[in-house]
Amino acid sequence: MINGQFILGVIPARGQSKGIPNKNLKPLNGIPLIAHTIRAAQGAETLDQVILSTDSPKIAKVGARYGVPAPFLRPVELATDEAPMAPVLAHAVSWVEKERGKPVGVIVLLQPTSPMRLARHIDEGVRLLIESEAESVVGLCKARHNPYWMWVIRNGSVERLIPEGSRFTRRQDLPDVYRVNGAFYASRRHVIMDHGRVLGEKIRGLVMTEEESVDIDTALDFLLAENVLQARHSQG
Repeated sequence: MINGQFILGVIPARGQSKGIPNKNLKPLNGIPLIAHTIRAAQGAETLDQVILSTDSPKIAKVGARYGVPAPFLRPVELATDEAPMAPVLAHAVSWVEKERGKPVGVIVLLQPTSPMRLARHIDEGVRLLIESEAESVVGLCKARHNPYWMWVIRNGSVERLIPEGSRFTRRQDLPDVYRVNGAFYASRRHVIMDHGRVLGEKIRGLVMTEEESVDIDTALDFLLAENVLQARHSQG
């Protein structure tokens, strides 16, 4: 615990995937995709407990093999394509609180589609939340394409997405902008349990590199992650 806060890590993994069948179990650099997130969670010093939330007995079995249990099978209504994440987290928190008889202080969401995230990112994000007045911390990556130089087509005419973008003629002068990378979310209990949201109003950012922010959604993403992992391992 940090400052008396019980910190729960939740790894959500549905059995079905539209883009890539059995994505969470697909081998990546020799082990199932989900195992990369499990290993990062196990290496984090700030997590008091880590559980797997899944509707799939196969994923539950793999999770147990790598050291993170699925203490329940997620209800069908929370395992559809349309099911939002907040109720999934609330379900997991309710189960843990019932078992331990005490409230959870912070919930950390670790999506298995972010295999490049490391234990140190988890610890940095959790400490940032605990040591600040923020309600949430979210993983960010600098956007490759700056929206100040983006365009839209309206009624057949090409127009700037952000009119003020015309002021910037050099890339170096553009404001830094970031995208949510999906690798890390952490929120205080009331955000999820009382307000039904993943992120609160007061948010801090955990900035990660583009390499660390690889998100697996397509077969091409798998190839990219394989190359990055192999390069990382070869460099020690």
